[in-house]
Amino acid sequence: MSLTLDGGTGNITGLNVETGNLPAGSILQVVSTTKTDVFTVSVPGGASSSAVTGLTATITPSSTSNKILVMLSLSGSNDVAGHLAFSFLRDGSIISGTTGSSPGSRTAATSSSYNGTTDTASMAHINGIYLDSPGSTSSLTYGVSLVNVFGVTRVMAVNRSEDDNNDAFRARTVSTITVMEVAA
Repeated sequence: MSLTLDGGTGNITGLNVETGNLPAGSILQVVSTTKTDVFTVSVPGGASSSAVTGLTATITPSSTSNKILVMLSLSGSNDVAGHLAFSFLRDGSIISGTTGSSPGSRTAATSSSYNGTTDTASMAHINGIYLDSPGSTSSLTYGVSLVNVFGVTRVMAVNRSEDDNNDAFRARTVSTITVMEVAA
């Protein structure tokens, strides 16, 4: 094997490391998707949810014992301003163990944010992280589903404020999902 050091960048080429020789906790691969466009959807009330189109990441674990670290950064709103809730998805279904319990009338979700205002220019920002144990070497697609915590239908949006007026103080944002295979 011939190694080459690029003096300008400091990068080494020609080095291959066998993943079987890496210690537990090593990151084996990373897949990330950044959504830059706007997504809007009308979600029925009663804890209904809707998957966000274009905010998925697909990864194929190299071992059934490896884990997948799922991370999300999401901005958006609904038609009562700055409130968002979401659940993590694996292959289109909510991942068991990623939502809170929902005693009484409470809605189960992975994460929720409300900025305490009814200003239609406001947005909520939420993050989420989960270490999944899929037990698979098949291709897995991770995503996010917006959860309507209200009792009536709401229009929910990703990467924009509720009213989305063309004013300088209204932001258009990006949302990102990142998945990493972690050696067991």
